[in-house]
Amino acid sequence: MQDKVILELRRNESIKYKWPKKLQAIDSSKRDFSSAAGTFYQFNVTPSKHYMNLVMVVTMGVVVGVCLFPIWPQSAKVVIFYFSLYMLYFLLGISVIRLLIWGVLRIFGLDFWLFPNLNADVGPLDSFRPLYECNSTEDDWAEYVGRLLGLGIVIYLALLLREDPSIVEEY
Repeated sequence: MQDKVILELRRNESIKYKWPKKLQAIDSSKRDFSSAAGTFYQFNVTPSKHYMNLVMVVTMGVVVGVCLFPIWPQSAKVVIFYFSLYMLYFLLGISVIRLLIWGVLRIFGLDFWLFPNLNADVGPLDSFRPLYECNSTEDDWAEYVGRLLGLGIVIYLALLLREDPSIVEEY
């Protein structure tokens, strides 16, 4: 905890600056995280020098590697292409599956989402957390009847298409 310092930034009340001009260190026993107007808090964490050097070398290596992509061997380019293609298939497949599950369960008044953060602006791993989210809706009887009617129409059209697939060929 010695490498963490908590500083309070105070505004000079006589002159209205947008940002404080002075930093004042606060003793750890006097910490108060209240929402007082004109008070800012700053957390300074000093990472180790070896870790920062490692991050810098890895970042520079990735940037140089991406810039030199045109001279990569053809086999490496093919691997990157297939990896990107399969990731696209995977994400599109998950999107279609979650839409189908939502559509079926929505008929019965449930808002069920598989991977609810899939399209949210979060990190790559946080897109798959939580696994699912299920909420009950407070709908009246007319919405349930409308959904069941829509389901009946979809089933009827699927049966028509199954009996005579040439219907679609006209369009």
